[in-house]
Amino acid sequence: MQEEIKNLKKLIDENEVISFDVFDTLLLRNILKPTDLFLVLNSFALENYQIKNFYEVRISAEKESRVGHENNETTLEDIYKVISKKFDQDTKKIMERELELEEKFLVANPWMQEIYKYAKKKKKHILAISDMYLPKKFIKKILENNGYQLDEIYVSSENFQVKGNKTLFEYVKKKEKISPEKWLHIGDNKISDYESPKEMGINAYHYLSVGSRSAFKNKSDTIEESILKGIEQNAIFASTEELSDWEIFGIKYVSPLYYGFTNWIYQLTKHKDNIYFLARDGYAIKQVYEMFTKKLNKNIDTYYLYCSRAAFQIPTLCDKEKAYALDILTRYNPTMNQKLKIENILKTLKLDADNYEKQFRNFDLNKDVILDQTNLYRVKKFLSYIYDDILEKLKEKKELVEEYLKEMNLDKYDSLNIVDIGWAGSTQYALYDLVDKKITGYYFGTRKNMYDDVKYNSFGYMFDAEEPKERFKKVDDNVMMYEFIFSAPHGSTLGFKKEKGKIVPILGDNEENKIFIEQFQKTAIDTCQKYLKYYDELKTISPEIVLDNYNEFIEEKTYKSLEMFVNIKESVGYDGGKISFVPVFKEEEIRKDLTKLYKEISTALWKNSFLIEGKNEEEYNAIKKELFSKKTRIKCLLKNINIKTILRAIRYPRTTLRKIKMVLKKND
Repeated sequence: MQEEIKNLKKLIDENEVISFDVFDTLLLRNILKPTDLFLVLNSFALENYQIKNFYEVRISAEKESRVGHENNETTLEDIYKVISKKFDQDTKKIMERELELEEKFLVANPWMQEIYKYAKKKKKHILAISDMYLPKKFIKKILENNGYQLDEIYVSSENFQVKGNKTLFEYVKKKEKISPEKWLHIGDNKISDYESPKEMGINAYHYLSVGSRSAFKNKSDTIEESILKGIEQNAIFASTEELSDWEIFGIKYVSPLYYGFTNWIYQLTKHKDNIYFLARDGYAIKQVYEMFTKKLNKNIDTYYLYCSRAAFQIPTLCDKEKAYALDILTRYNPTMNQKLKIENILKTLKLDADNYEKQFRNFDLNKDVILDQTNLYRVKKFLSYIYDDILEKLKEKKELVEEYLKEMNLDKYDSLNIVDIGWAGSTQYALYDLVDKKITGYYFGTRKNMYDDVKYNSFGYMFDAEEPKERFKKVDDNVMMYEFIFSAPHGSTLGFKKEKGKIVPILGDNEENKIFIEQFQKTAIDTCQKYLKYYDELKTISPEIVLDNYNEFIEEKTYKSLEMFVNIKESVGYDGGKISFVPVFKEEEIRKDLTKLYKEISTALWKNSFLIEGKNEEEYNAIKKELFSKKTRIKCLLKNINIKTILRAIRYPRTTLRKIKMVLKKND
């Protein structure tokens, strides 16, 4: 990008007159295609003129208006004359609305603005030359509003001369008395902005438009998706800086989810007096929400509440039955390959494992024992034996939490509103035990197994009680990929301590992920600010549209994206250690035991993702194709057949067939 800018500046130095194309060069639209603007006019035309499908009407009217005109050119007024005649009514108000929308959606191209400023600094004679049906006066106003002060503007709609057949260049040459050899024209159209001027001896530079640099498409054919992707496209491909992969990740994949979720929260809470964003999942959403309240002049008290299941739910166990408390303390997630040691449990309770060596021996345990179904009963018996010590620590923890909540003004309001990612509402449930008032939860998604005290006072955005099932499945299949993008740069809240008379959180280490999170969150939040300019057009945006980009990223699993996530690690559960999102295997290990590979990647934090040590993209893709071919998977199935599996298959034929289909389908 910088090299291209450098080369273009050199060309400017060599010429006296610099002319620019306007649309898609000096100016960009924050939509994917220029005609997508007419999608916004659909409802206006229907409501005010009872004209249906205005999008199609406007496109066909432009084609009709060009017939019979010199150089097949037209004007905006002529286009609307065709529409007025067709519907036998004056449609001037729609034309005025179209101009308002053009002004709203047109923005300066940062990349080209740097070139313009350079030409200005070098005191060049600067012109704008455009093939466009919009009036010259209007184009001049938009250019000036976006920081362009030009010596003159030439527009095809003024005299029906166009760049494509060189007549407009001839007109400008004569009017400005320019020598072609000292004239540089810059534009995005290969024919009218490059080939035509070159044929006249004018120096020309073909600028690749952002649309041609990207492969973004409006899959849903809605204005909402067009706006999101138009802004994303411009932010990535018109940037004057070289963006990192994580910065692009924030713009393209994270920002739509942040905006959609926050917009939904705002619509439901704009009449409330408070909202608490729970750590860590509410960190970025709080910032975006405050953009909404500022733009829309809403006075809502917002807070960032340091909390976690460990910091809030565990302290409240002192008021629960012992059996329930032991279940919570020993809970771990085998489906995510989580390893939980006895030492982890005691550390969470601020108990030193080294003080319990005698007790460990009584139950044939030690502090490094990893919980599983074979030792879970003995671990619970051990914890029951030292429960008086546990209870004392739980009460200390609860006192600190209660004092922290007072400092955070929870007693100031009659009812509370909280925001979190989801899924079962455990923090909301713990808060019920800590504050005696109504609490309403707003979540990215909620499961069926939410606590009874929570489920009827909570709402899910992407899915509610796992409905709709299609969206629930997309998120649930890779739940940790969603938890990651909503994470804060700081670590998890492990508990609280008193420091200089105030309660402060004890935070876990997150240095490994911090730099990546900060990069993608900054660009995601900045992009949300750009979306917010179009609040009126986006306030009913659907969850499917905002989910699309990231879901595609997760499903595609490109080599480049896997490389990005290979060093990302996350804790799962109560201080249960950190697990990699993308596991890395040695080729010889994989080939020795394919069953182990299939099993391990199915429990990866990024499900079914992996890389092979020392292999480049081409080598990796070739090996992956081989490992997941149907032929290889059938061999693997046959290799693992023994008398036990045969007997089980005979006893449960439907289950066996289902498993075989799943294995054969995996990663197709």
